[in-house]
Amino acid sequence: MTYEEWFEKNKNSLKCKPRSQQFSFADFIENSYEGISPINFKKGEIYYAKITKKSKKRPFVIWQNNFLNEACFRGDYHSVIVLPLSSQLVGGEMRYRIEARANLPKTSEIVCNAIGIVAVNKFLWDRGLIAKLTQKEIEEVKKIIDFIL
Repeated sequence: MTYEEWFEKNKNSLKCKPRSQQFSFADFIENSYEGISPINFKKGEIYYAKITKKSKKRPFVIWQNNFLNEACFRGDYHSVIVLPLSSQLVGGEMRYRIEARANLPKTSEIVCNAIGIVAVNKFLWDRGLIAKLTQKEIEEVKKIIDFIL
């Protein structure tokens, strides 16, 4: 299926947002920056985001499907489903450890029980791609999320 076919089937659901997405959309509109737009990101890629002015920048794994990612890239949607990373290694069944690589300076854990949404404009796109999960890692994280849900 192409993006256009998918979008035609789903365009109304992209307009009808749950309350959390409405806040994300309002935040996107109020805090948009000229000339800063998302890149064409994919599921399993890791980027930095800064959620609030007082929070530190934190890496997040993009977890939504690539049709929603394309909708964000085209400006049809403004929220991204993510999993945060933490460099505090505590283990357990709800975290998945990944080793430092590419631009990820520390071995970290994906906090699978902290699924959330982040407005597109909260990502630090100018910092670029931090790292990518392998297909095996994506499958392992999916198993953890399926267990949680």
